[in-house]
Amino acid sequence: MRLHALYQSIIANIVKTCDTSVTQFFCSMQVPFQESMKKARILHALRTHLTWSHFVRTLRGNWDICLILLIGILVRTWAFGDIPAGLNQDEAATGYDAWAVLTNGIDRNAFPFPVMFVSWGSGMYALNGYLAWPFMLFLGLSEVSIRMPHLVLGIASLILFYALARRCTDRPTAVMALFLLSINPWHIMISRWGLDSNVLPGMFLIAVFLLVLGLQKRIYLPWAAFVLGLCLYLYGTAYVVVPVFLLLTLIALRLFWKTTWSTLGLSAIVGFITGLPIALYVLINQFQWSSIVLPFMSIPRLSGVPRFQTVSSVFGGNGSEILHNLTDFWRLLLWQDDGLIWNSLPGYGLLYLIGLPFAIVGLLIAIHRVWMNRGKDPLIFLLAWLFSSIVLAALQSVNVNRINIIFLPLIFFCALGVQAAASTGKFVRNGIVAVFLIFFLFFTHTYFTWYKTEAADDFFTGLGPAIETAVDATDGPICVTDRVNMPYIFALFYSKTGPREFAETVQYDNPGAEFQWARSFGRFTFGLGRCTDRDYDAYVIHKDEIESYDNESYDLHIFDFYATALPRR
Repeated sequence: MRLHALYQSIIANIVKTCDTSVTQFFCSMQVPFQESMKKARILHALRTHLTWSHFVRTLRGNWDICLILLIGILVRTWAFGDIPAGLNQDEAATGYDAWAVLTNGIDRNAFPFPVMFVSWGSGMYALNGYLAWPFMLFLGLSEVSIRMPHLVLGIASLILFYALARRCTDRPTAVMALFLLSINPWHIMISRWGLDSNVLPGMFLIAVFLLVLGLQKRIYLPWAAFVLGLCLYLYGTAYVVVPVFLLLTLIALRLFWKTTWSTLGLSAIVGFITGLPIALYVLINQFQWSSIVLPFMSIPRLSGVPRFQTVSSVFGGNGSEILHNLTDFWRLLLWQDDGLIWNSLPGYGLLYLIGLPFAIVGLLIAIHRVWMNRGKDPLIFLLAWLFSSIVLAALQSVNVNRINIIFLPLIFFCALGVQAAASTGKFVRNGIVAVFLIFFLFFTHTYFTWYKTEAADDFFTGLGPAIETAVDATDGPICVTDRVNMPYIFALFYSKTGPREFAETVQYDNPGAEFQWARSFGRFTFGLGRCTDRDYDAYVIHKDEIESYDNESYDLHIFDFYATALPRR
């Protein structure tokens, strides 16, 4: 009753405020009678739809959606920042460079507001880091702040995925799609940590949703083109997927929906302007032109070989690799595991092991429906999304994060297949849902228990606190173990050393390489073998190196897989 009274009080104040404000507005403007009637209709709608009973009816009518969303949000936010514990070197690199630009105006390679971070030397995608700026303003540079964009986009994707499915199919299928995405192991995992490539599927989903909205209201089509242009700044696989998808989309819009050339032209211009800086980045590094450096933006020429050349047959491979790439791609879909613990949990797969047959059935249903509707069906854009992903798989060697663009349409087609099977009877539907729930329960138990320990080495659990302890304990030189992938980025991240100091003092073992290894910068030296020439005020060591420092000469502070050794003076 108290909740009911509070709700009614809030709504009454909203309506009263709206009533007063709107009345004053109409009086001051001396609007005609018809406008005052419109105002009355607006207030009537507020009183009708913001009542407690309407709120309760809405919940009752959509209790399944609310429950599924609640489950999806809980499994993505529970112990967020703690599982996975620590940081991967790539998310630390993107996070640090984004923080450096936010606070100093340059990244660690001294480029102002770059469209692409030089990072290790082969480039990393800057927009992923810039999306964390709002969270860095409140939380500073931390594991949580750099992962928040992935969490927010992961939760938003649940709502958008349902909305897209609802516009393409009926409500039961859309609810099934929401259910399968909410409990999907791949999507849960990418929502909880900050790998740069994991933003691309969610952003592409936004673009496709705007595209489907544009079938009724053409104003959304340029916005869809804008978001597709932004996708080019998120991961190199978009260099293939976005152009192929755009070509198929333009053909479908013109051929089946008779979209005007003016609307298509405007959308093309918006997409071209949005993607122009990243296109210049590709040209600069493909043909070894000079960097473009402006006060408000820079397009860098990388110091090493660009990643888009080394992983793709388009820029650096040869056509004979296509069959091999497709074979590996099919094997990945079949086994749903690439052997990388940060991408998938063994035994659970990407759609759960029972999901792929349903996805194939759903794909066939979608193809048949589009054929029967002579192409004028929004499902054609999901098919175009899938086809663009397959083209990508043919042109590069794949693992889960490189081909992650394909999994949202696969989950959608899986929902189509499950719903087709469920339509044969309630018993079948409940049985399928129960099996998926059992997989989900086992997955969550494994992820929140076994996974934290199993992934600790790959996320360097304990390294951050060990570095922070060393930094707080002394202003002198610090030696950091090289039993870490790119230890210098963790020293930068946790010490929050400024990018100018780093750029002025860094010494690389292999300058100009695709992955540059720093031997030292500022007061940090990396590799215990390099720290024998003088005494250091602190040592950050791996657990396997502890025995050399476990004596009366050092105070040890142990943090999971790493420790800080402080010499006793």
